[in-house]
Parts: sequence; structure tokens; C-alpha cells
Amino acid sequence: MPRISKIANDTTLTDSDKLLGTDVSGATKNFTLEQLGNFTQTNYSNVDIANGANNRVITATDADSLNGEANLTFDGSTLTVIGGLTVGVNDTGHDVKFFGATSGRYLLWDESEDDLVFYHSGSSPAMSIGLGTNDLGGHNAQIGLDGYGSLEFRFDRSSADPNIVFDASTSGLRFNDNIPAVFGTGSDATIKVSSDDLIVENTANDKDIILKTDNGSGGTTAYITLDGSGNTVEVAKDTNFATSIKVAENLRRTITTVTPVDEAGNKLSTINLSLNDNFIVNLANQTNVLAMTIASENVGQSGVIILKNPSSVGSFAMAALPSNMLTPAGASVNFTTSANDTSVISYVVISSTQALVNYVGEFS
Repeated sequence: MPRISKIANDTTLTDSDKLLGTDVSGATKNFTLEQLGNFTQTNYSNVDIANGANNRVITATDADSLNGEANLTFDGSTLTVIGGLTVGVNDTGHDVKFFGATSGRYLLWDESEDDLVFYHSGSSPAMSIGLGTNDLGGHNAQIGLDGYGSLEFRFDRSSADPNIVFDASTSGLRFNDNIPAVFGTGSDATIKVSSDDLIVENTANDKDIILKTDNGSGGTTAYITLDGSGNTVEVAKDTNFATSIKVAENLRRTITTVTPVDEAGNKLSTINLSLNDNFIVNLANQTNVLAMTIASENVGQSGVIILKNPSSVGSFAMAALPSNMLTPAGASVNFTTSANDTSVISYVVISSTQALVNYVGEFS
């Protein structure tokens, strides 16, 4: 057996250091630490690490085998997960928090409230939705709360101001200047404010803008129509003006043609003042009777009734005016009876049952 020739205190181990011992037969052996390590690794290591590579997280595949996960890596600062990530199990969750670069700003999945919460401060948006590079830092849409609890939506990349705001102070939805509310599949109709003016616009060809409301009978009706095909403004109901009316150009009034109907061997022409102000009556070559229908809403209405004599007047005659058409001094009207003559009755309604009239004949 070799003799120990030197003993010294040594706190450092090296691969070349030797250990002294005996084998199973009692023979003395000495081996370096490197030799013993290689022997142990070769003969007694039952753990197999498959797919090992730098920064891969090691997982167990069975009781004595390990695997280096290619889709799960950690380089000391960044954990990269390629694939699905599950936190908790169904009906038993956990809080998940993502911090931002600014103190007090983070995203929290609050498992106790079952809510996704964005924490931020000031007027900066809490959430951005990005589709490409633009003036909003690479985000096309931003949603956030201002300092007063209003919810802001920002789509206009050229403006730092929000486009649409759920305003907490007014409990209303606010569209800021030049941001239209767009309606229709073809985006034909818009409402917006520009330079403090409210603009309602329909860009569809030959289409209208119609204002409808209750008709007093359980339904609705169009009160005002901006007729895009006719280039007119149609007012379907009586209109009350609190002040005077100013007309910038000529005021054109329409004329309603009255068609006489047979009645007791005569021709009856009814002037219904609820239809219009001005009328024209094509008289027949027989006895003609005029009637006027007056309602309370016609009080103050005025206009003219144009009488056109027939070309043949062999049997032409005019009956006296009805009692609700009052002439000057109650005089009877001496109607012109010549062929093709034109005469005019002007009128003004003074009550729901009477109109003052004046007859002028023999226009040729």
C-alpha cells in the first residue's frame, strides 16, 4: 500500500486531484476527480435531457426524462411563450397584471370581479388598437378616459383631440367638430358640426331629407321634405310664423284647377280653401254654380278665383254666389257671359263661415 508522504490543508478541488481507496478485492486504488466524474456520468446518471439548447426551459416528460422546450425560453430577462397560455382552471382563476413604463399604469385581469381593467392617469388613452404606422404612435384607434370620467374615442390621426366622447358631464354622446355621424349602408347621410354650424346632408342622388312626427291620429306623417329630385322644399302642414316672413326672391303661388261636377242639371264647382289659395274654374256651357268650403284654419287666408268662360255660350249662365261669399253692399254680381272671357273673384276669409269677395270681369 502506498505511503502517505504529505498532508496539507487544501480548499480548492481540481480535476487532477486524486482520491485514495480500495476496490472490492481490497486492492488500493487512486483516481482523479475527473475520472470519477466521467465514470459516474456514464454509469449512474439516469436523467436524459432531450432537445437541450441555450435558454430553453426544462420540463419533465416522465419520471426520469427531461425535455428542453423549444417554445418556452427564458434568457434571464424575457420569458417567451410560443403557443397558448392558461392561467388557472375553469371556475378558479388568478389575477394577471401587465405593467407599463409609467407608475400606476397597468392592465389587470381581476379574477374576483371577472373584469379586465385598464389603469391609467391623466388624459392619455387607456387602450390603443393598431393596424399600421400613423400619427398616433402606430395605433389606428384609441379608447380612454379623460380626467373627468368621460370615455373618449380617437380615430382622426391629424388631431390630438378625441373624435367621439361619451361626456360624463352631460350624460350624452358628443361628436366633436367636423366628425360626422354617418348613416346608411352606402354612407349617404351625415350629421356634423362645422364652424359651430349644424350640417345635415344626404349625398344620395335624387333622394330626400324628411322630417316626420306624430300626425295626431296614432301614426306619423312627413311635415317637411327636402326633395332632392324635385329641388324643392315641401311643407305638408300649416305653418305658424311668430314673426314676419322675408322673401329674398319672387314668391310663387300655385293655382289649383277646379273640375265642375254635375248636380241637379247644373255644373257645380267647389272652391275648397283648405287645398290652396288660388283657383281656376273652367266653366261649362250650362248653368254654373260656385260653392266655397271654409274652415277655421282658413281665417285670414286670401287669394283669387279665376273664371274661364267656355268657347260656346249658347246655354251659358251663372247662378248667384253662395251666402258665405259676401259682396260689397251685398250686391249681386253681373257676370260676363261672352265666349272665352276671363273674370276674377278676389277674396279674404274673415271667419270660419264667411269670406269677403270682389268680382272683376271682362279680361280679354
